[in-house]
Amino acid sequence: MKEKGIASAKVWLFLLENAIWILIVIFYAIFAAIVPKGMLSPSMVLFIIYSCFPIGFIVIGQAICLITGNFDLSIGEIAGLTAMVGAVVAVQHILPDPLTILVPIAVGTLCGILNAILITWLGLHPFLVTLGTGFAFDGLTLIVYPSVIFKGFPEIYLAIGGDYAVAFSVFFITLLILGILFLRFRIGLRFYAVGSDPMATSMTGINVKKVIFLAYTLSGFFGGLSGLFYAGFLKSVSPLTADGTVFISFAAAVLGGISISGGRGNVVNILGGILCLSIFDYGLTMIKVSPYVRRVFYGVLVVVALIVDKARAKIRDRYMKSLREMYGVEEF
Repeated sequence: MKEKGIASAKVWLFLLENAIWILIVIFYAIFAAIVPKGMLSPSMVLFIIYSCFPIGFIVIGQAICLITGNFDLSIGEIAGLTAMVGAVVAVQHILPDPLTILVPIAVGTLCGILNAILITWLGLHPFLVTLGTGFAFDGLTLIVYPSVIFKGFPEIYLAIGGDYAVAFSVFFITLLILGILFLRFRIGLRFYAVGSDPMATSMTGINVKKVIFLAYTLSGFFGGLSGLFYAGFLKSVSPLTADGTVFISFAAAVLGGISISGGRGNVVNILGGILCLSIFDYGLTMIKVSPYVRRVFYGVLVVVALIVDKARAKIRDRYMKSLREMYGVEEF
């Protein structure tokens, strides 16, 4: 009976870990049935994938923080701020055109370092810190230019996020590097260790604060990269760029298998969460759902993501308990 229980739990755990791919098929089939011309053409499929990339980097940054058992409520605002600062520098030619590409990435990294200092050096709570800095970054975005839409970027500035081939290459190479780093190298495995049990991890000699510092720095870096990609994708930047993306990033990361309690999840698998949200957003646009109603759907999706995460945790605990009872061993 116990063996049957273990087998059943293992099947359910596998289904929940990979539920995002089932959800992708369901969403795509529903929207394709309603608007076949908008969903089935190869060019539209390519566009749906391409539209994943700007918010995809926000999701990656959020996922890295979640793996360590933390979160970043400011990453959407970091993307918006870096997009705006980069736009000002690029359009007004403050720096040579090739160097303007580095501006949003550098600003985003500095924002991430600020969060990291407040959280690790001063010991402040991540929720309150990133909530506060998020408001501050949003305010700075409005201070830079409160109502201006920037267009007319230098061609080289738009190349990374605006060119399909370059955008595909940068995004998937980034995911590949992170996947290898987090699953095969000691530094990546430390993120999981910190997220699973920071106290036990510190007793092994690992500097937990350094790992968390690096997580928030990387989150800021990817927020800046997202800002650059938004400029290339939209061909314009406004104070509302990347607005409201932080909770979407939570949903995508958790649906992609990242545990909100930390220590679990495959960075590469979050591609499924990003793609699911891209299909969802594009499908709602095609059937002409208003932006206000869309926010309701996104809220529901966040709650669904939390329910899935809770179910995964319960089934995993039951599975581990059964293993301990049968074999006296524990399995990751």
